[in-house]
Amino acid sequence: MARKRYYVIANPIGGSKNGLEIVREIKQVFDAADADLMIHETSWSLHAREIAQNIDVDNYDGLITVGGDGTAHEAINGLMNRKDGKKIPLGMVPGGSGNSFLYGLDCHDSVNAANRILTGNTQNIDVAKIIMKDSILYSFNIIGWGLITAIARTSEKFRWWPKQRYNLSTVIELVQLQARSTKLIIDETVIDGDISFLIACNTPYTGVGMKMAPKAKLDDGKIDIIVVKEASRLQMLKLFPKVFDGSHIDSDLVDYYQVKKFELIPAENDILDIDGEITGITPIKVEMISKAIEIFV
Repeated sequence: MARKRYYVIANPIGGSKNGLEIVREIKQVFDAADADLMIHETSWSLHAREIAQNIDVDNYDGLITVGGDGTAHEAINGLMNRKDGKKIPLGMVPGGSGNSFLYGLDCHDSVNAANRILTGNTQNIDVAKIIMKDSILYSFNIIGWGLITAIARTSEKFRWWPKQRYNLSTVIELVQLQARSTKLIIDETVIDGDISFLIACNTPYTGVGMKMAPKAKLDDGKIDIIVVKEASRLQMLKLFPKVFDGSHIDSDLVDYYQVKKFELIPAENDILDIDGEITGITPIKVEMISKAIEIFV
């Protein structure tokens, strides 16, 4: 039997900045399984995207990212933009501070992730195509706007506390909460009004253990939209703890939609949080691409 070969994109500064230590850990696992790794460290922003877009996928049994959701986001955007249209299974090894996508797969450590990749078990997952005025991005996890983006920005100040930085940032931003005026077009329904925040999820979890979209599935062809209506700071602070078990969606303050497409047109354009990366800008059109990417599970 031919030796398995995997191409590894490693982010040395993601999360707790221990990406290279994680690579050494998983290399032992792959060596023990008589599998080869081609390791490529990222050196600049969007480097992972460039690598995934240009590697010769025919030479490898899988592509692996070592980093957080942002590294996987770059790799998926690279795969979705390949000129040859070729596909390759993608494996994710947690090396970020959140790793919310892998949290939903109950995969919390590097050795477990490596062993899962070696089994060869895969699943095809949906990807959201985000159409902006001048560009297109792809999301495999979350699209956040308003409060969600503010939380992501604030969390960058607390990278030294990786397990709690999203929770702390959420509380800080809730205290400064301001509702925003927007038009939301869900399928063909137009919703106008002030909302506290919006997040569209392909997976149940965001942040660290926040079960933001408890009904979300990776392969149902739909994206789950959570809209929190205009609310007081006290109401929001009371609602926040419920996101950890998903019971927030039972609140009268929350609207929950599962759709194939939507548009977000705020009164004032703003930057977005896409898969944990502060990137893109409103207005946006989002269309789900069913089972666009194959991942190791």
